[in-house]
Amino acid sequence: MRKELQAVVFSDFAEALSIVGYRRLYPRLDPCPDWRRGSFHLILRKKGKNRLVVRLHEEVFSRVPPFHRPKFQGKEVRAEMDLIVEAYKRKRLTRRGGI
Repeated sequence: MRKELQAVVFSDFAEALSIVGYRRLYPRLDPCPDWRRGSFHLILRKKGKNRLVVRLHEEVFSRVPPFHRPKFQGKEVRAEMDLIVEAYKRKRLTRRGGI
């Protein structure tokens, strides 16, 4: 699933991902483009000054090659994307003093 977010502060988005339970795949890179939580893989790309493209997929593992394949659609993927966006909105509200 792909979603483009506008007016994003990347540091707040990264904190929201950490709160939800995502971890960086490459901690030395700043900003880190790849995040993972369980079977979900999140890829972030900056687009312009404060726009962010979020790509999310679930990795479905199997015993035969290829040993996993990405799943881009479905209820689980949509629910995970909604969880991420809501966590970012909550983070932004607390940063502004709304809650």
